[in-house]
Amino acid sequence: MMLPPVLHAWRQNSLRSLLTPTLVIAVLSTHHVSLPGAPLDPIEDRPGLPRVLLLGDSISIAYTLGVRDELRDEANVHRAPVNCGPTLRALESLEHWLGPARWDLIHFNFGLHDLKFIPHESDLRHNAPKAPVADGQLMVPLPEYEANLREIVRRLSRSGARLIWSSTTPIPQGAEGRVPGHEIRYNAAAAAIMDAAGVPIHDLHTYAAARLDSIQRPADVHFTNEGSTLLAKQVAAAIRNALPARSIAARPLESLTPQSELPDPLTFLDGRSVRWPEQWPERRSEILDLLAHYVYGHMPPPPATPAWSVDRTTPGVLDGKATRKLVSISFGGRDTPPIQLLVYSPNQRRPAPVFLGLNFEGNHTVAPDRDIPLTPHWVRDGERATEAQRGVQAGRWPIEAILARGYAVATFYQGDIDPDHPDWSDGVHPLYYRPGQTEPASAEWGTIAAWAWGLHRCVDYLVQDPDLDPQRIAVMGHSRNGKTALVAAAWDERIALTVSNQSGCGGAALSRRRSGETVKAINDRFPHWFCQNFKFFNDREDHLPLDQHFLIAAIAPRPVLVCSAEEDAWADPAGEFASLRGANPVYRLLQAGGIDDEDPPPLNALAGDTLGYHIRPGEHAVGLADWTVFLDFADRQWFGPR
Repeated sequence: MMLPPVLHAWRQNSLRSLLTPTLVIAVLSTHHVSLPGAPLDPIEDRPGLPRVLLLGDSISIAYTLGVRDELRDEANVHRAPVNCGPTLRALESLEHWLGPARWDLIHFNFGLHDLKFIPHESDLRHNAPKAPVADGQLMVPLPEYEANLREIVRRLSRSGARLIWSSTTPIPQGAEGRVPGHEIRYNAAAAAIMDAAGVPIHDLHTYAAARLDSIQRPADVHFTNEGSTLLAKQVAAAIRNALPARSIAARPLESLTPQSELPDPLTFLDGRSVRWPEQWPERRSEILDLLAHYVYGHMPPPPATPAWSVDRTTPGVLDGKATRKLVSISFGGRDTPPIQLLVYSPNQRRPAPVFLGLNFEGNHTVAPDRDIPLTPHWVRDGERATEAQRGVQAGRWPIEAILARGYAVATFYQGDIDPDHPDWSDGVHPLYYRPGQTEPASAEWGTIAAWAWGLHRCVDYLVQDPDLDPQRIAVMGHSRNGKTALVAAAWDERIALTVSNQSGCGGAALSRRRSGETVKAINDRFPHWFCQNFKFFNDREDHLPLDQHFLIAAIAPRPVLVCSAEEDAWADPAGEFASLRGANPVYRLLQAGGIDDEDPPPLNALAGDTLGYHIRPGEHAVGLADWTVFLDFADRQWFGPR
């Protein structure tokens, strides 16, 4: 793209000393371009640091780089890639600015454009130029501004991020198209809205007004370079003091003190209590940060454009009862092997609810079907797949029985995303290494988080398959895959129901009980499953600032079924039940059912409501009898009692 001469000069550094941020921002907005290192450029996240989003107009754009610099070791500071303009533009574009990623904190302001005077009968009010006050009309009158701002706060609150409202900075005498003092009225209206919503206010107006002559340009709402630098320091300080994850990533592991009592999922890190359902998204975001930083590791964002292909569709398999699809799901470049998703859907019900899960040894092992390709990946102990393995895991996946209940089945081999061995040179991890990196950093994802990320990529496909019900996607996992099922559901709200079968340590069982498999035992045997930080808690479970009931709570208000086996002491059935009980207050707060039972139920009895628990006789395994319980639970949650 041919750059405007003024921006070409900027790039060549020849006018850097003369061009002000205000002038550069004006030209950027006019020509819709972005320069490397410019405030509107996207940034790459540093793992383990909280994610901050700035929303605002050209005042905000001018201090963005300063805020990034101030918080360079404390937060990933993003901003909307445009001048956010008035509240009208926010209502139109807010979801696009938020995107699919999760935010820890959002610092936002709207006002200077709302109170701007524009020509009468402008076609697009939010893009209209300034007009003389005497000849124009307010872009957004105060009552409309209040209504718009309430809606913006409502939408932002759904993100789960902490919010900080920044008051609109002063309008000086002589500023074109605006009336000095109008911002005070708009700020007062905004303050009432923020107080009602419990959103803290960063009062930039008062700060700027006290030193306006020295930091603002004459007869101009914009600030000098020095003024923008001072505003940046103020904004950075406000963000620093409010970062929900600041005490997580910045706190040395050695400083954690033992807590013998189970941590409360309804108490923020700063000691505040969660008293209303509206506060839960913020606390849930904090819980996910804790789980990622200390246990599973931070996952990378999803691919910008999900990609898949249905390689083969066979409509009359299993005596005409089902349609089988072989789907390739891409998550890397051309040379990266895709996830091979195997999908069976019942022909008698469309769209059908679907159970998604990982299998242990390849799709060819879940059914004796020669049309299912052998997995090309390492299977176990360095072996490769063979024809003799077809159907050897079919007992774990009773496909015909599941189809007969009206449910679809979708599964893929866990080795498609990351082979189950302590080798960081294969699987998905190297695709996200920085130059010179050979293994995940201390708070970056382990193998269980990678498998969960792979399940999310499958959900990308499932929600658009017309044969499947996008509102009724369940994830099921047994043993290590049961841990993965819980992690996948905690981070992906498209998953509507979760079944975790005998998942034990690092899954549903409380770590503090030290019963059965302990944190040290699992880290010693499977050093690749969790993030490196989790090893600090070997023989130090009481130092964890969380426990596994946080993982279940993060799924609320969606249904969760935890299943145990009486003789599976290694998975600690009592600890799995106790974890459900620990998450119960969150479900009660959200008026989402939960579990009333204070003690585990008798064998073969399904207890609870939205939080379900079942224990059967026998050992560590999964088969048709277990699937019958899974399907009964799903029927009860989605279709009422049988």
